[in-house]
Amino acid sequence: MAVIKILPSKGSLKKIIDYVLNKEKTDEKIISGKNCSPNEVAIDEMNTTKELYGKTDGLSYHHIIQSFKPGEVSPELAHEIGKELAENQFKGYEVLVATHIDKKHIHNHLVVNSVSFLDGRKLISNKETLREIKRESNRICQREIYQL
Repeated sequence: MAVIKILPSKGSLKKIIDYVLNKEKTDEKIISGKNCSPNEVAIDEMNTTKELYGKTDGLSYHHIIQSFKPGEVSPELAHEIGKELAENQFKGYEVLVATHIDKKHIHNHLVVNSVSFLDGRKLISNKETLREIKRESNRICQREIYQL
């Protein structure tokens, strides 16, 4: 199963998105956007959502890292798993999904806007949220990687 880390942050969206889009880590092709553009434009889109709802303070984004064992998945399968996790777990939120292939273990970075574009609600990040994300990731991995 994939290892999941969740890192809520008050940091700069530009800095994290520049990092996850790094072409040396993604081979410039394993990037998707859920409810946002799959490139630097996502920064403006996410910031516009915050401004629209007057929620520019506090947490800026949630950074989820989904790591796979070396040799467990192809970059393409890892990316599909990350996209499905974003789709199922973060309805109503903008999510940038980038798959990094620069290490022995392939891993996804999901940058989730802290504010929903649908209703302006802030995403809560706590132990229960982490459990739910892990449960969904495990369900997808069980089906996609460990199918008999």
